[in-house]
Amino acid sequence: MNELTSDEVKMAKDPNADVKELEQLSKSTSDMVRMLVAGNKSTPLGALAGLQNDVHEGVLRALAANTSTPCEVLEKLCQNSTPSIKCYVAGNPNVNALTLNKLATNPDVNVRQAVARSGVTSSDILEQLAEDKSHEVRMWVADNKHTAKSILRKLASDSNWSVRKCVAGNKQTPAKVLAGLVNMDSAIVDTIARNPSTPQATLLRLVKTTSTELRCSIAQNPGASADLLEQLSQDERSSVRMWVACNKNTPAHVLTRMYTQSVQNDTIDINLVVCLLEGGIDLPASELSALIATYGEEVASYVADITEVAYKSVLYRQIVAFGICPKIVNADLVAKRDH
Repeated sequence: MNELTSDEVKMAKDPNADVKELEQLSKSTSDMVRMLVAGNKSTPLGALAGLQNDVHEGVLRALAANTSTPCEVLEKLCQNSTPSIKCYVAGNPNVNALTLNKLATNPDVNVRQAVARSGVTSSDILEQLAEDKSHEVRMWVADNKHTAKSILRKLASDSNWSVRKCVAGNKQTPAKVLAGLVNMDSAIVDTIARNPSTPQATLLRLVKTTSTELRCSIAQNPGASADLLEQLSQDERSSVRMWVACNKNTPAHVLTRMYTQSVQNDTIDINLVVCLLEGGIDLPASELSALIATYGEEVASYVADITEVAYKSVLYRQIVAFGICPKIVNADLVAKRDH
């Protein structure tokens, strides 16, 4: 690549490049340069429109994927016979309903999948694709967060396990549907246990399982209630307790009790310490200092992220010794004093 071409490549992909330069580069003889211009969100609309007739597939794919490409150009690209270009068109948020409707009946399964997972596909088209002969297309419909609840109810009884699993993981799936899937499909219970939309009554029933993996899934569920997490904090398995410690819904008093119990029983380990710190446990500086002295750099890095320390204190010196920059209490005042 000569120097001129190298400069062109650099400018072609620069989002801050001059629009006149990008327009000129859109006519370059270099396929790579035109491809980069086609994918640049700052390329003027006129230049993007001019690239819709390009003969290079890479240029057309980049143009179809560019979120600055207008719907009229996307509609023209939809006429291209290359399936991958149609897939990029389907995934572009600027694509209009008419174009998506055409793509939804495309014989290529990959194109129909792209329509099914698009965030702008209408409910009518998703309902149509929910009947698709390919379970992979139906799976993407079940996974789409914009899929209507009525469609998810229907897909919950799909003959294919993968489709039902996607329904179980969709946050839009109605609580009654999730509760029903627990009874009819034990193979996807773990996915249901992680879904924040799963009703607490269902999670309370699942928590009684003998499966450690399932209880871990419940413990990391962002929708798990404080009462449920407090119950799991007493679990016999350390892996479950660690997920409880990392859950943002775990009450502060539960985190403190978990730490106190582990210290008293002399069972504390580095993994639990890290999880408790991630969970936001509030410990005095002396306790944090003792933890760093015991567990070293890994704990020091977490302490530096979650708490402010006094300048040149013991805790400050411990953290700095590992080459880590801590947050300092009243940092502005310290800077003025030391100036």
